[in-house]
Order: sequence, then C-alpha cells, then structure tokens
Amino acid sequence: MSPVKLPTHIKYRAIPVRKILTDMKNFSSLIIDLAYYALVYSDKKLANEVLRIEEYIDELWNLLVMQASLSVRDAEDAESMVGVLKLASATDKISDAAGDLAILTLLNMPLHDSVRAALIGGEEVVSRIKIREGSVIANKTIGNVFSQLNIALDIIAARKGHTWTFSPMETYVLETGDVIIVRGPKEAVDKLRHEAKDKLTREEKVESFEKAEEEIARELIALKDLGEFMLDLAYLAITTNNRDLALEVIELEEYIDQTHLDLERKVIMKLKDANPDEIVTILRTIISFENIADAAAEIAGIVISEIPPHPILKTVIEESEERVVIVQVSKDLEGKRIEDLNLSLHGAVIVALRRDHEWILNPSDDMVLRSGDKLIVRFYKESSEQVREALKIDEELWEKIV
Repeated sequence: MSPVKLPTHIKYRAIPVRKILTDMKNFSSLIIDLAYYALVYSDKKLANEVLRIEEYIDELWNLLVMQASLSVRDAEDAESMVGVLKLASATDKISDAAGDLAILTLLNMPLHDSVRAALIGGEEVVSRIKIREGSVIANKTIGNVFSQLNIALDIIAARKGHTWTFSPMETYVLETGDVIIVRGPKEAVDKLRHEAKDKLTREEKVESFEKAEEEIARELIALKDLGEFMLDLAYLAITTNNRDLALEVIELEEYIDQTHLDLERKVIMKLKDANPDEIVTILRTIISFENIADAAAEIAGIVISEIPPHPILKTVIEESEERVVIVQVSKDLEGKRIEDLNLSLHGAVIVALRRDHEWILNPSDDMVLRSGDKLIVRFYKESSEQVREALKIDEELWEKIV
C-alpha cells in the first residue's frame, strides 16, 4: 500500500489506472476500520489520520479522472471507462463515510452504548490489543505469530511508542508495549489477545441495555452487517460478472433506504431522555452505514448496465488483500455445523448462506449445512489453502473460484 503524502495542490502524475484503483479500494477499507476504532476509543490522533487518508483518496480520485481522460481515444474507450470511474466513485463514498465518523471523534461527541455495540459487535470485530510483558508473541514477526497460532487476521495498524504504521507487513516485529488494531473473527482475535497477555479494554465492554436501547443496538448491528454484506456481494458480482448477484444488491439497497429512516424515527422516539449529543452520534452513524450501502449499490450498477465491465475491475478486486468467493456446499459437508469447519481461526467468515432462495446473514455457528447450500466466504489470501481444505474443495475447482 502506498504511503500517504498530501500535496499542496493536485498535479497530474502518470500513475497506472490499475494502481490508482487498487490503492483507492485498499485505503477505503482501511479507514473505515480506523474510523470505528477512533470513535470507540475517542482517539483524536487516529481520527486525524482518517481525514488525511480521506484527502489522499480524494486526490487519487482526481488523478484517476485525469488519467482516464487522457486514455480515451474514441466512444468505445469512453464506454469501457464508465465502470472504472463508478468503482472509484464508490470507494470515494466509502472514505467519505469514514471521514464523517472521524469528525464525530474530533468534535468530542459522546458515544451511545448502542453505537459502541454496533462498532465492536457483529461476526467480525475491530479490537485493540497490547503486547504485554511475558507474552510469547513478543519479538516475533506478524507472519511468525500467525503461523505459530495458526490464525489469520487483518492487522489494520500497529503502534510503537507514538508512531503508527498502517497495514504493517508480515515482517513487522511485535515488541512488548506495542499496540495493534486488528479486525477478524472474534475467536481468532480472542486467541491473539490471550497470547499477548492482554485483556478486553473498558471501551470495548458494553454494559446491559434498557429494552429500547437493546433493540436499537441490534438494528444498528444489522444495518452495519448488511452494508458490509452488500459490498462483498457487489465485488463478487464484478469478479463473476453475475447480474443476479448485482440485482440482489440493488434490492437490498432499496430495503436499507427504508430501514434507515425507520431506525432514525425509532431513535428519536424511544431515546427521548438520552443526551442530545448521543442521539446526534447515533443518527450520524446510521447515515454513514447507509452511505456504505449506497456505495455497494453503485458498484453493483456496473454489472447491471449494458456496458461490459472493464477487465481491470476484476483484476483490482482479485488483487485485494481480502477475497470473497461463493461456493456450494458439497455432500462431504452435509450435516456438519459451521463451527466444525474452524474457518474463524483462519480469519475466514461465512458472510451469508443462501438456502431455498433466501439469504441468511451471519449464520450462527450451530447451523447445520445442507448439500446445495451456497456460502459467501470472506478470507485473507494468505489463508486460501486452509479455507479450501476446510470447505473440501478440490484444487482445480478452487483455482477457478478464486
């Protein structure tokens, strides 16, 4: 990932479109997680970093428009660039949503527990871990730690002293006192925290809710998870050029348009006695989640349009650090529970399960698989082989899927 350098003005630089798009997609994913963390921990330094990266993505967007303009020679070229510009526009929207959350942190807006639950809950968690004295993972590289613990996670950022490193490489050495921000399945995160000899922080603990607050927290988590699912589905629609998947995203976006309005009304009506600033934080968070869903719909629109997606789009998505695939459950997995697959230890998440024409988001660990079920699985490319073995897919078929 490229270093963040903000110029005083935007000047054309000859950067390949593929490189610009890849950076935009990777950085937009990064700052969403950073924004969640900054809000939960009231970390103004990281909130400022989110805004700096957002500005950098804006610069990349302008450079992409310049590069696309120079590369167009005729109407056919112009048509082929439509999808490229739409994907870039969508990633820019995602970064804007992260920026909006970062501003809440900088304005010292109080965080309602329902928002805290939404940001740290769900199938995947974003968490802070400190390497404590006596930890067995101290003085080892990230790659060695993952190999030793047989886990895969996304280390969003690492801090030594007062210096943050974003998306550290596998060769990055973890030392006693270092702080890392990680994202991944809760089971794998908890295992890493245990080996670091760290404990769950006060900021990541949510006390018991009143009935109305619990209902709002549950719906916030559902809204966040649905938006992330839509992004996965939209990217998958592009890599497979699957119009049906793209249409699913569009339908879900229409559902979210109504759902987020209903949730805003519920917040205003049921939390009348809450701190007004906390209400504002909830409403702004809802809008950010909805904007992410809108970005997913824009990506899906690339596939639905009559213009064939540019081949570079598939390449950019497939080169991302995370992979999303759709697989059909074989007879070998018939009757097994999801937890029996042990996917979470490898950083893999079953985002959704499709059965009898119905999507089940974040299926529970005790759900029993049936032959013919379709799974949407998100995982890190480093754990591709472990995921393949867990899903009992032969190598030749896996190469076609991935």
